[in-house]
Amino acid sequence: MPSPMGLRSPSPSSAPSMFSKKRSTPSLTNATAYLAAVAEADRRAQAGNSTPSISSTSTPALSFSSSITADSSSATTRMAGDDHHDLDEAYDEDDETGLTRPTNPPTSEQVFSTRHVEFGHCANPAYRYTSEYKPGSAFHAEEEPPYYILFSTYISYLCLIILGHVRDFFGKRFRSSSYSHLMPHDFVVRGVCESAAAGEASTRQPFSEERLTERIWFQGYAALTSDFDSFYTRRLKTRLDDTFSRPVTGVPGRTIVCLDRVSDDYNKTFRLNGNRTRALNVSSYNYLGFAQARGGCADAVEQGIRRYGVSACGSRLEGGTTDLHVQAEALVARFVGMEDALITSMGYATNSTTIPALAGKGCLVISDEFNHASIRVGVRLSGATIRTFKHNDVKDLENLLREVISQGQPRTHRPWKKILLIVEGLYSMEGTLVNLPAIMDLKKRYKACLAFYLYVDEAHSIGAMGPHGRGVVDYFKINPHDVDILMGTFTKSFGASGGYIAGNKALISRLRLRTHAGPYAESMSPAVLTQIIASMSSIMGVADEPALTVSFPSPAPASAIPPWLLDQLPPALRDGSEGRERLRRLAFNARYLSRALIKLGFITFGHADSAIIPLLLFNPGKMGLFSRLMLERKTPIVVVVVGYPATPLVTSRVRFCLSAAHTKEDVDTLLRAIDDVGDLLDLKHGPERCTVTSLTSTPALRRSLATATNPSGLETASPIMPKITTQNVNPAFLNVEYAVRGELAIKAEVYREMLKTEEGRQKLPFDRVVNSNIGNPQQKGLDQKPLTFGRQVAALLEYPPLMERDDLFPPDVVARAKELYAEIGSIGAYSHSQGVPFIRKNVASFIAKRDGFPANPNHIFLTAGASFGVDLTLDLLISSKNSGILIPIPQYPLYTAAIARHSGVPVPYYLDESKGWSTNPAEVEAAIIKGKQDGVELKALVVINPGNPTGSVLEESVQLELVKLCEKYELVLLADEVYQDNLHDRPNHTFTSFKKLVRQLDSPIPLVSFHSISKGVTGECGRRGGYFELTNFSDELVALIYKMVSVGLCPPLGGQVGVDCLVRPPAEGEASYALWKEETTAIHNALAQRSRIMSERLNTLPGMSCAPALGALYLYPKIELLPKQIEEAKKIGKAPDMFYALQLLDQTGICAIPGSGFGQKEGEGHFRLTCLCDGVEEYVGKLEKFHKEFYAKYSA
Repeated sequence: MPSPMGLRSPSPSSAPSMFSKKRSTPSLTNATAYLAAVAEADRRAQAGNSTPSISSTSTPALSFSSSITADSSSATTRMAGDDHHDLDEAYDEDDETGLTRPTNPPTSEQVFSTRHVEFGHCANPAYRYTSEYKPGSAFHAEEEPPYYILFSTYISYLCLIILGHVRDFFGKRFRSSSYSHLMPHDFVVRGVCESAAAGEASTRQPFSEERLTERIWFQGYAALTSDFDSFYTRRLKTRLDDTFSRPVTGVPGRTIVCLDRVSDDYNKTFRLNGNRTRALNVSSYNYLGFAQARGGCADAVEQGIRRYGVSACGSRLEGGTTDLHVQAEALVARFVGMEDALITSMGYATNSTTIPALAGKGCLVISDEFNHASIRVGVRLSGATIRTFKHNDVKDLENLLREVISQGQPRTHRPWKKILLIVEGLYSMEGTLVNLPAIMDLKKRYKACLAFYLYVDEAHSIGAMGPHGRGVVDYFKINPHDVDILMGTFTKSFGASGGYIAGNKALISRLRLRTHAGPYAESMSPAVLTQIIASMSSIMGVADEPALTVSFPSPAPASAIPPWLLDQLPPALRDGSEGRERLRRLAFNARYLSRALIKLGFITFGHADSAIIPLLLFNPGKMGLFSRLMLERKTPIVVVVVGYPATPLVTSRVRFCLSAAHTKEDVDTLLRAIDDVGDLLDLKHGPERCTVTSLTSTPALRRSLATATNPSGLETASPIMPKITTQNVNPAFLNVEYAVRGELAIKAEVYREMLKTEEGRQKLPFDRVVNSNIGNPQQKGLDQKPLTFGRQVAALLEYPPLMERDDLFPPDVVARAKELYAEIGSIGAYSHSQGVPFIRKNVASFIAKRDGFPANPNHIFLTAGASFGVDLTLDLLISSKNSGILIPIPQYPLYTAAIARHSGVPVPYYLDESKGWSTNPAEVEAAIIKGKQDGVELKALVVINPGNPTGSVLEESVQLELVKLCEKYELVLLADEVYQDNLHDRPNHTFTSFKKLVRQLDSPIPLVSFHSISKGVTGECGRRGGYFELTNFSDELVALIYKMVSVGLCPPLGGQVGVDCLVRPPAEGEASYALWKEETTAIHNALAQRSRIMSERLNTLPGMSCAPALGALYLYPKIELLPKQIEEAKKIGKAPDMFYALQLLDQTGICAIPGSGFGQKEGEGHFRLTCLCDGVEEYVGKLEKFHKEFYAKYSA
């Protein structure tokens, strides 16, 4: 019986020109057409029996908007501009299968740019998931079937073999004509006999029917096919041939159109009956749904054909390389995070022609037992020795490695020239993911003792796995440079063809000449290249401005893509938002189907995040039945069934290939069909038994997607929740970088947590983490003791009843607490937004006593640390994207981060390292002049005194020159003086505030001075207390700043109390003075001694120099950058000094911040250390040992 979807072929005359212009979006000429189409869809939805969606009615999960015609006078459901086939239009009119129109009508806001039959419409953000490895999640464990299933499977094969041979025995004797190709036989040709041997001219004349009356016999011909070899093909595969190689037409997208065929000789031959069946397509490799006839990629391909034609007409090494090939290879290299890439026009040939160029005699190739045939062919062609290990079994792999290393080459036992380990990222028959983290760990352990290289075939994982679609490397968050060779294809995720090899530049340059594909294989066609560039760009997103440093993963720079191609990409493809959406749709579909099949009771292979989901059928007789039953359903479904020899004998399976083009309703339809067929064929052998209805509800959906690290399962709690991504937040946030709290600090915390467990302590080569990355004196591990006086006052204010006790605290502490309590009251209440007036008066007195000039309490603002004041001041000064702030280099990253957040321009001036990091006023003025020449509107000059990270202390003469420069160029002076009490050589280097010098000069320059309780000897970083003073600011500006700080209500009361204790320490003669003096003196002496010891010992190390620190809490040594160090750092996308700091942390536990985070001259390397670390001998000893080993390793 023909399919209910069967239709006659359209007339050939109706075929349109391939260059008839199509648009990427439906051509709705006016609102009337759209609203009329919505009404039509409502009518159809109400007339049918559509299943209610689990999404809210205000935002349905699906829309049929692509089916709206461009003709405003006819609101039919025919596809807009559909010039592909009359077939689609007929289906649109009579959608019995539910495949051509979405089940739900759209809302007025929903207009999709894709055809529903090619890429399903799903507007529900709840049906999204991110493909990424969750630490702690287990790899899929394979379920064993009941013994009766295995027994019956073996019995089936046994019956097949016995009955087959019996039929062969009798058939050869009674129907020999049917077995002639299996037996020796005589060959007969009807022809001309006369003068045949003499070769007369008549024999060379064309044959005529009258002359073909004689027979020529050729005797003794051998069988064409081996009887034994063809037994499986004849007796099993032929019975299933109607389920294999089905002819199709049209786009292999969400749906596919099959050309119906029948066989009159039991599947030996087929003939088309003229009918067609549109079916749900879960058989094609179209992971991201880029196989579309319409859209930005298709438009780009059309434009590419117009420009380049359809072929390059040559091999890559013989005139077949175009600019598109070069651009595509550069884009692929950037996409996968490698230095260079080589593309080949056939995915199979990428492996089979490249592997022989990588390995040869004397080399060993270790291959996973389930590796693809192309890998096996390539290895055999190479002539290398081959050893296999159990599929994805890292323990077996390690045992094999130990054996081959110890034994060496056969017979000679010489060491292997190289060992090449080849694995697949995602195994196409198993759906399993390579255990890449474990293999990388193995590679690191064995790399040092042999030439051990890793080759990862990402044919099925590239574009489909990982949060950015960059494959298993992205999925597991592994640096791509740690993998030696990455291979992938463009067939599966990019809607194209061909493959690539990516690696370092030297390797790829050699492969261009060595691989057989270079001179012999046809060059990839321009149309395919255009599809690759367009689809890959839409996954990456296109950045208008190239990044200063290339990181992984990164967007594609606009300069790397042909301008004519960019013009064809719609905004959603160009900015990468649609690519990210496709990735998350695919991840949802894959995880949902995989988990749901297990809960229905089926046995599946593969990882939960794999887009390939094999469902075990076991018995070979069930393969054909499963495929036919799925195709004969009301909603036909095309599936792929696979058996021996592509799989082990007893694990015949059906393999579902999901796509981002599928909707959640499509997966539900598929689940219902599988459930029905599974019951019929007895396929449910798993431990769970749920119903389809219970699985498709929202709570069950959440459970299906849930993991240990994501208990809710869904990334959005509601389908109407607005989407927020890094693409639609304040762009200034994306530009903020803060080195002291960046990658190194995060990694240090990871190590700290690992050291809390016995397993972690065994893995790490150190027993504690030393946080030398930030001036945080009281941090655990640095453990500077808090000053007793300040803590006692704080304790009494935290619990006022203690003030009534006379036996607990010294009398001056009690008196101070009562005084503050009378002014503040409870510290749990808000204070004045500018800070407690009484404390501000005390700050003014402190400043006046220090400088000899009065201070106005109304111009003093108490803050939550100095950082808040700096950020507020920069926010006030930066009035446009052209506002510039002069900052010292090196500088504390707070300034660059705050300037970036407020969209200002940092204007650097460099400190002189050769003179102890002194500030040169001439250098500052040169920076001012250059900034003005560049068109920057300079607003302020930042001066850090004492310096951070350098530890320098400015001389008064330099400070005076800087004040005069600010006056000359009308700049605001921002004086960061938080380290004013950290002086290591007080007799020779004293601190002078800028406030004092401005008053001495009677200068009119606006000055903002910052101070904090976080530094000095107080070290109360976590209490968040500080202040800034405004000098030469008008009352209007002061009032404006007050208005801004009042938005934050008030600074923390605990921090304000800390400021009071900072500016009013115990006076000589008071009860607490002696202890306070003892504690502060001890801290000053310890800091000075550590600073001196560290600088002296660091200066003795090779390739390192360190200027003495006169103040602050840091040293800033310079390291000589080695060529090999620079090369290794480049491979992992890091600055050379960052590479040094990462190695230092990994080997010693010392967390130091590289100079690249503070700013430095091109080609230099530094790192910042604090002098807060106790046990300086051990601390510096570790650093010395590491540095010597590092230099020995990278100077070789």
